[in-house]
Amino acid sequence: MDCIGLIIGIAESLTIYSKQGGLIKDYDILNYSIFDGTQYLKKELTQHLEETNFLNLGNIVLFQGLPNSYHLGIIADYSTDNFSLIHACISRSKVVEHRLTDELKNKIIKIYQFVNRGGN
Repeated sequence: MDCIGLIIGIAESLTIYSKQGGLIKDYDILNYSIFDGTQYLKKELTQHLEETNFLNLGNIVLFQGLPNSYHLGIIADYSTDNFSLIHACISRSKVVEHRLTDELKNKIIKIYQFVNRGGN
């Protein structure tokens, strides 16, 4: 599973809709590159999710991965004091959770949130 697959899987399990009206899962993208820069991902994310300036549980973040690569993750709660970042880690071949450190926060390019849950 890659980072977009993680987000699509969560949206599918929660029956989350796109701003376009259909289910998020129906807009899955298979032909993208993490090295294409942020413009393509930003365009696709903005078409389906709401942009926000605030970190909250369940937000989707676009962030700088390895040099010249871009990645997506979801904000979770590592503990009562701290947010965490759940993402698909290619080098470990699994989904992982990290404490959202200042270093990771500084890599965030854009924050998004699901439009609604369950089509309500």
